[in-house]
Amino acid sequence: ITYVHDGSESLVDVFTLSVSDGLNKITKEVYVDVNLINDQDPEPLRNLHSSIQVMEGGSVLLTSANVAATDNDTDDHLLNFIVIQSPHYGEITVNGKAASQFSQAQIWNRAVKYVHTSGEIGADVVKDFVTFAITDQTFGSMAEHPIIKLNFTIVPVDNQPPYVILGSPLFVTEGRRAPITQESLSAQDVDTAS
Repeated sequence: ITYVHDGSESLVDVFTLSVSDGLNKITKEVYVDVNLINDQDPEPLRNLHSSIQVMEGGSVLLTSANVAATDNDTDDHLLNFIVIQSPHYGEITVNGKAASQFSQAQIWNRAVKYVHTSGEIGADVVKDFVTFAITDQTFGSMAEHPIIKLNFTIVPVDNQPPYVILGSPLFVTEGRRAPITQESLSAQDVDTAS
């Protein structure tokens, strides 16, 4: 007699066994404990919001609306997200410290943020992104794991005063007029479009 499991993700199975000697018959239910193997990759949840806006010099909380996955073989809170392509203008933090990986439980506990760290960006928005590999404790090659990519739009903040640039000296004859040109005097503001 051989029992063959159907490959489902159930932890318990049952079958009925009947034994007879020709005159008497006994029937017994036999319960089988199934040892599951981790043979399925985690999957990102559908309809995640991959575009996020953050103010210059600010931070934004990453939530399960942005970063979330499920796995039939692993408790979802144990899933990990590993940074495989770092952002250029910021960093991922967990509880305020730079991090290269975090768990889904940390997302649920509101501990994971994108922080803009590159300083003044000028008058135009700047685009940034980060890519995460999703893993279920089986690490192997990151190229084999599903990924989530988040896109960040960093919005400029007008928080810098303009500054005056003194150029070439201004010469004027006593009692006369002299034009003040940009070569002599100008002003700039990194937060205001020219």
